Amino acid sequence: MSTVRRPKDKRLVGVYRRCSCADRSDKCEHWSFSIELPDKGGKRRQVSQTGFRNPTEASEARDKLRARHRAGTLPTDDKITVGEWVRKWLNDRIAAGELRPSSARSYRDLAEQHLLPRIGEVRLAKLRAEDLTTAYRQIVADRRAAITETEARNTAWLARNPNSTRPYPVPRPISPATVRRIHAVASGALTSAVKSGRIPANPAANAELPKATKDKVTSWTPEQYAAFLAAVADEPLHIAFWLFGHTGLRRGELAGLKWADVDLDNRRLTVRRNRVSVGYEIREGRAKSDNGHGRIVPLGPATVERLQAHMVDQLEHRMAAAEAYEDGDWLIADELGRPVHPERLTKTFARLVKRAELPTTKLHGLRHFYAWALISAGRTPAQVAYLMGDEIGTVMTVYGGLFPQSERGAAEAVEDVVRGAGVNDHALTHADGQGW
Repeated sequence: MSTVRRPKDKRLVGVYRRCSCADRSDKCEHWSFSIELPDKGGKRRQVSQTGFRNPTEASEARDKLRARHRAGTLPTDDKITVGEWVRKWLNDRIAAGELRPSSARSYRDLAEQHLLPRIGEVRLAKLRAEDLTTAYRQIVADRRAAITETEARNTAWLARNPNSTRPYPVPRPISPATVRRIHAVASGALTSAVKSGRIPANPAANAELPKATKDKVTSWTPEQYAAFLAAVADEPLHIAFWLFGHTGLRRGELAGLKWADVDLDNRRLTVRRNRVSVGYEIREGRAKSDNGHGRIVPLGPATVERLQAHMVDQLEHRMAAAEAYEDGDWLIADELGRPVHPERLTKTFARLVKRAELPTTKLHGLRHFYAWALISAGRTPAQVAYLMGDEIGTVMTVYGGLFPQSERGAAEAVEDVVRGAGVNDHALTHADGQGW
C-alpha cells in the first residue's frame, strides 16, 4: 500500500511523495508535484509530474512549469500525437507547394516506414530527445535483424535447392545517412510545432545520431566511359548516355529536355524542367537549379555532332510512324515520339553496364564522371557548382576530395610566377642561411 507524504514547508505546496517501498527509503524517486493552471477560457487543468529525487527538485520543476505557463510557452494541446502532427505538417507543406513531388514522397516514406511506427503514438508534448535516440537505434537494429533472418532463409533454401538462386531479396542496411534523413523529417516537423506553440522546445536538437560516414566518390575512368559508349553505340538510348557523361545532367533533367532547350549553333543547352518518377508516376516541374532563366550548360563539338545525328534519326522515326507519331518535342523519346520514362533510363543503363562487363556503377555515376572531368580540367568549385546546378557547399562535400590535385597545381603556378619575376629560391632565405 502506498503512502502519501507531504512536506510541511508552505513553499512546497502541491509537492508530495507517494511510495510503496517497505522501508520508505529516501533514495526512492517518488516525489511529485501537482498544479492547476487556468486556460484562456477560464477553465483549469491539472498538470502532474513525478520521478523527482527530493521535494526541492519537484518544487523547482513546478515553478518552472508555472513560469512557462505565464510566458505562454507551455503546450496548449497535450493530446495530439507525434504521428498526427507529422502527417499534418507534411500535408500542409505539400498543399503549400513547399515540397517537390519526389521530396514529398521521400519524406512520407521515411516517416511512415521508419519514424512513426516507433514514436507515432507518443504525445507530442511528452516527446523527449531520448525517445528519438531510442527510435533511431531501433530502426537500425530492426533492419539488421531482418537482414540476418533473410540471409538465413536464403541459406536454408539453397541447401535444399543447390542449383537455385536466392529467392528472398535481402534488405539493404540502414546507413547513418538514412538515419539522418529520418532525423531531418522529425526535426522539421518538431521545429514547426515549436513555432506553432504546441511545444516549448525541439527535442530533436538533443537527439543522438550515428556518426556520419562519407562515401568516397568514385567514377569511371575516361577509358572505361569511352569503352561503354562504344559498346552501346547501336542502342536507341545511346544519345542519353552520351549526354549524361558530357553534360552532368540529372536523370530528371535529361528526361525533361526538349529540342527547344538546345541551341546547336551556339553549342549549349538550357536546363528548365525536371521529369521525375514518384511511385512510377511521372511528375513534371521546374528544374532544381532553375532560377527562372534556366541553367546554361555548354556543349562540345562532338556532342553537337551527336545531337545532329540524333535529330536525323528522330526525323526518320517521325516519317515511319506518320500520324501515329506524337510530337512533344522531347529530345529523349521512343520511336513514336513519346518521352522515355526516367526509370527506363536507369534499368537500361544497368543492363548495358553488365553486358559490357564494366565496373558496376549507378546512372548517377556518369554525373560524378562529369564532375571529375571538370575538376581535372582545372575548373573551380564555383564553376563546377554552376555547371552542375549545385551549391558550392554541396560540391565541396561530395567532390572535395577530388580538388587537392588541382590545389597543388595552383601552388606550383604561384611558384612559377615568382620565378618568372626573377626571384629564385635562394633569395627567399636570409644571408646567414636561416629560413624566415
